[in-house]
Amino acid sequence: MLAGAKQVGELREIVAHPLLDLIDNANPVMTGRTARQISQAYLDLKGEVFWVLERNGAGAPAEIWPVPPHWVTDTPSATRPTYRVSFRGWQGEIPESEMVWLRDPDLENPYGRGAGIAEALGDELETDEYAAKHTKAWFYNRAVPELLIGVEQGNEEDLRRAKQRWEDEHRGFFRAYRTHWHKGKLNVVKLGQSFQNMQLVELREYERDVVINVWGVPPEILGIVENSNRATIDASDYS
Repeated sequence: MLAGAKQVGELREIVAHPLLDLIDNANPVMTGRTARQISQAYLDLKGEVFWVLERNGAGAPAEIWPVPPHWVTDTPSATRPTYRVSFRGWQGEIPESEMVWLRDPDLENPYGRGAGIAEALGDELETDEYAAKHTKAWFYNRAVPELLIGVEQGNEEDLRRAKQRWEDEHRGFFRAYRTHWHKGKLNVVKLGQSFQNMQLVELREYERDVVINVWGVPPEILGIVENSNRATIDASDYS
């Protein structure tokens, strides 16, 4: 319909307009593309984004300032037509006329705050994040010793000397695979876990696939090509 109207002369594209300048320039801190990009990210993640309007001397909007949803603590009501905003130590209220509220409605409460797709995927995203953090924490030993060593009938001084001797003879890369000789009964218990039994790799791949399927993005677009061929790659680019 747009193409037909343009062809017969009923539709004329406007290439110069204050609103186009506003969208293209946004504000002195970020370009229009950056403002649109961050706004779309907030819509996808949280389901809403707020634009604070800065007006010029004539009262027309001259700047757009995207505001993260978590900065806005309250939205307008019948008795208070303002947005309450909290940022670090600053607390303030912005009139309803000076804020643009873009949102994807929550089906449970369509007149309340927005709801993003990432919130629906909260469990999957957090599971993947915690799996990654668990793996990272393993390299810091999780505050759990690798070995639990007990000396039978040893007092504090005996334990201290045994610990010092053990660490002097075995601490460091170049002391690996040495044998340790001791007098008396020594009980050593190895504390550890197997990532293979925990299937962390499979878990993260499963959560990744769930997120991709919800967003409807072909895996080839994200560089996941283990089950791909030339036909599926071309189809994903077309999609």
